[in-house]
Amino acid sequence: MKKARFLVLIITAAILALAAGGGYYLAANWTEQTVVTDPAQYAEYFGPEGIHRNPRASKDTAESYLILSDIFPQSLPESAVTESFYYEYVNRWDPCYLGYLVYRCSPEDFARELARLEAIPSAEDCLIYGAEGFSYPAAAVEASNYGYIYALADQENLRFIYVELTFCNYFTDIDYESVIPAEHLPVGFAAGKGNPARMKWEKDKVEPMDEARKLDAAGELDESRKLDEIGNLDENGKPNDGKEMIPSDQAEGENVPESEKMDETDEITISAGMIEPTTRAEDETPELLEPTTRWGEDEPELLFPGEGQITEEEEQTATEEGQSAADDK
Repeated sequence: MKKARFLVLIITAAILALAAGGGYYLAANWTEQTVVTDPAQYAEYFGPEGIHRNPRASKDTAESYLILSDIFPQSLPESAVTESFYYEYVNRWDPCYLGYLVYRCSPEDFARELARLEAIPSAEDCLIYGAEGFSYPAAAVEASNYGYIYALADQENLRFIYVELTFCNYFTDIDYESVIPAEHLPVGFAAGKGNPARMKWEKDKVEPMDEARKLDAAGELDESRKLDEIGNLDENGKPNDGKEMIPSDQAEGENVPESEKMDETDEITISAGMIEPTTRAEDETPELLEPTTRWGEDEPELLFPGEGQITEEEEQTATEEGQSAADDK
């Protein structure tokens, strides 16, 4: 018995191990990820021919960009001293990007870069995903449902801070808070899983479907009501005051004299395939006609009026012949 239990435990452990290995394999193969932290590779991703500025660099990857932006510089000035650089691309089901660059430079290079940034059209409504503002002056901002790309100008320290957080479906899979300091993020910004904007989006996806069903049901009811209203209109399109609609051919006979109108007791006679009414007085009773009897056969024959009629002389002769035949017997 102990051996059997031990064998069951071994088999169960093997199955769990295979399942875990299969899950890891699927996760590894369904997720694309790139992380770059070396400033020497900045141009490889943000340069004029960089991966992050052009369509797919390879058929083997979906890495490219979600928003093509000019806020991140194509190159850094000679006086630049890079404090931090981080680039991450994650694609589990939809692409997410994080770009983060901080550098200091000379006053001349700072002024030139600030002028370039301020010439870029910025979003009028730049407070998204709960953001309430920035800790530094924003030199350029692009904001949409796909997230943020912005540059902050720290003029006191002759420093620029560039941030990109772009994603799909109102949330990012990247743990941006572990990379970007809070003072470089918009105040109140939240774009992780379960953020309010994401939850509202999910709710808005469901409610229109429910509302559509309600409208569809209401539309059917309205159509029925509409048909009822149409049915209570006269031929001129005016309300019929709740009266039952009268066919136009009968309506035309409203002015027919009473004597010519059909009565409930009128008979229907058929003539040459046509049905025509005939008039009969209400108190008139149909005449009951009795059948006549003809003799001369073994059994009497009933004859209805008009059928096989004979004259009185023929009837008398037939009677006499019958009587003689009876006497002979």
